[in-house]
Amino acid sequence: MAVVLRCSSRTREVDLSGSRGSVAQAADLFFCTGGRVETELTDPAPYETCLRALEVRVTGGEVVVDVVDQELVVSGGAEHLAVLGEVLRDLAEEADFDHHVHVDHFPGHHHLAEESWPLVVQVTEA
Repeated sequence: MAVVLRCSSRTREVDLSGSRGSVAQAADLFFCTGGRVETELTDPAPYETCLRALEVRVTGGEVVVDVVDQELVVSGGAEHLAVLGEVLRDLAEEADFDHHVHVDHFPGHHHLAEESWPLVVQVTEA
């Protein structure tokens, strides 16, 4: 199973979900020089639409989570991207199924830019 990305432009929220393996595969993108993975298109409910790819770009600075042309684009400095990668990796390795984490900006956040879309990450199956 590939990772699934759903989003709502109304609430500006993105949901990244999948098996332990697919979430771990997505996490790996955050520890290298970037990259791209195609996603599984499925029923977007309870969101509005599915996104077709996850792209990670090493650009410097704080992490920006954005939706661009039906893709989730995550960009930022390598050290900040690695923090987000650790969140995904830990979830893939340790979480109970249907457990999730929220990656949201708040004032004084140490690696996530204010303009970032909120991101929910969850493991849905082995």
